[in-house]
Amino acid sequence: PICVTLAICRVAEGSGAHSYLHTYLSPFDLGAAPLILEEAGGVVSKIDWSKPRQAVLMVANRDIYEEVLAVMGAKLIEKTQLKP
Repeated sequence: PICVTLAICRVAEGSGAHSYLHTYLSPFDLGAAPLILEEAGGVVSKIDWSKPRQAVLMVANRDIYEEVLAVMGAKLIEKTQLKP
């Protein structure tokens, strides 16, 4: 398993994956990584924290974010309320 913060920063840097999906997320898993990604031009999904340890996060570079959402399918988006 990879550290969530490191994975998001790799997407921001462009040196690793171009997108990243993480389920069962807790607020303490993130650190400043979403801000770093957004400053680098990436997109971070909105996170619903109403159900602790059930939150889902998806990040991607701006060029492929919509495509990644489409590939993930409506079921995941509907089930987790994942929104850009």
